[in-house]
Amino acid sequence: MKNPIFDIDNWKEITATLARNKIRTFLTAFGIFWGTAMLAMLWGGAQGMQRMLRGQFEGFATNSAIIASNRTSMPYKGYKKGMYWSLTQTDIDNIRHSVSDIKAMSAVSNRSASLHYGTKSYEASVQGVESAFPEIFTPVIYSGRFINEADERDSKKVCCIGKRVAGELFGSTDPLGKFIEVNNIYYRVVGVVGQESEVQINGDVDNMITIPLSTMRKAYN
Repeated sequence: MKNPIFDIDNWKEITATLARNKIRTFLTAFGIFWGTAMLAMLWGGAQGMQRMLRGQFEGFATNSAIIASNRTSMPYKGYKKGMYWSLTQTDIDNIRHSVSDIKAMSAVSNRSASLHYGTKSYEASVQGVESAFPEIFTPVIYSGRFINEADERDSKKVCCIGKRVAGELFGSTDPLGKFIEVNNIYYRVVGVVGQESEVQINGDVDNMITIPLSTMRKAYN
């Protein structure tokens, strides 16, 4: 039996049918082409969006929550609506003890600072963090290291400086082991850090100086 695919008469009949219905043939071909093109564009767009979102959240734990104080929205125990309150170490400890499923937790305190090294100065932010902070927001370590448990436990006067801060104060000089003045207190630089994601916690790590939270409490009350 002759294979219909190689039957020249079948192809002649198909060609004649398509030629008699030019509009239908064009619309059918265009529909197939457009559907395929749309599928390819949607697939490519979805992949691009996924890569963009992953890049924006690079290094940031997506299963995290941030708690910050604000003004009260209703009266409470004699206090009026609109009162401002602050989180304390007791609040933080209570959260740690009452929510057992928390894998990592760090309090973060932030304030503006004047930085000085030699004749150079720079205005930036100083943040105090606990040693678990990198598990929530992983910094890029360009050199040295980040704040660790020993720094936090002993309230050491050490710091990690952002890449932009390092460039402004030290230029091409290696900042590791050097001392910088932060609001009249000296800290030894143990690391140069930065970030890849667009997520910010109190600011951009590249433009910050990071110290142990226990040191920040004692130094700046």
